[in-house]
Amino acid sequence: MMDEMLRGPDDADEPAPTPEDVARALIATFNEVPMDFTGSADAWRYGGGRDLSRLAERARESAD
Repeated sequence: MMDEMLRGPDDADEPAPTPEDVARALIATFNEVPMDFTGSADAWRYGGGRDLSRLAERARESAD
C-alpha cells in the first residue's frame, strides 16, 4: 500500500522505493520546511500536559 501511495502511474517501470528511500525523502522534506519549536521545552516538562506515567505504569504491569 505504501508503494502505491509513493508511486504514480508514470512510475510503473521504476522499482518501489525502499524504506530507507522513504526515510531520506521525509528527512529532506523536514529540512526544507521552517519549524518553530518556541515553547516546546516547556510543553514536555512536568505539568506540561504530557503525563506518560499511566502509560509507563501499564507497560510495567504488562511486563510482569
